[in-house]
Amino acid sequence: MWLTRLALRYPISTFLFALTIVLLGFVSLTQLPIDMLPNITIPVVTTVTYYTGASPLDMEQSVTRLIERSVSSINDVDYVQSTTREGLSVVRVNFNWNANTDVGLVDCVQRVNRVLNQLPTGITQPSVLRFDITNLPVCLVAVEGDMDERDLYDLAYNVIEPQIEHITGVASAGVSGGRIREIHITLDRNRIQALGLSPVAIFNVIANSNLIMPSGDLKTGPFDYTLKTESLFNVVRPM
Repeated sequence: MWLTRLALRYPISTFLFALTIVLLGFVSLTQLPIDMLPNITIPVVTTVTYYTGASPLDMEQSVTRLIERSVSSINDVDYVQSTTREGLSVVRVNFNWNANTDVGLVDCVQRVNRVLNQLPTGITQPSVLRFDITNLPVCLVAVEGDMDERDLYDLAYNVIEPQIEHITGVASAGVSGGRIREIHITLDRNRIQALGLSPVAIFNVIANSNLIMPSGDLKTGPFDYTLKTESLFNVVRPM
């Protein structure tokens, strides 16, 4: 009631005060910056580890648990969550909002390096990444048509993706889905046994015959050529 009595006693002052609030609100609204991707830092550090062929249970027991225990004792950690799939382990370290993610990233790298000798042989080097909101896609383009899935993937990867990446303001573009072209080699067990060969020997021969190796430089007058030994398979003839 006292506020109503004060407004009735000083009507002009109350009107000027209300008008000032309206003007300040209008000025603030017109000058308020709008950004679709504001520059905010989300305190999350992710560790990604690949182990081809390992089951989810093996990944959890031999990789995920070790990394979780090593990073859970870092300062300013709020909670740790993980996702384990076949051949993939993802451990997310969520820090407090007032934590320094630069220091947290360095601590995570150090803790993961400490348990590298305890991880199984054959895994890839764990990747420790800081969450960056600018890496999220802002536009998704779907490609469909009366084509094979492999042809659609080749079209998206070799034609559409390079054109999108050349657009001004685009940092990067990626392709997901579809089927990547692969070449499967089926061995004849009787023939390799008759020749005294092993699958490992055939694998090494194929790997050594499908590569590009630098061969040095060749200087001719004012020109300098870079030489390479190219031994890639260009044509595959099925038997």
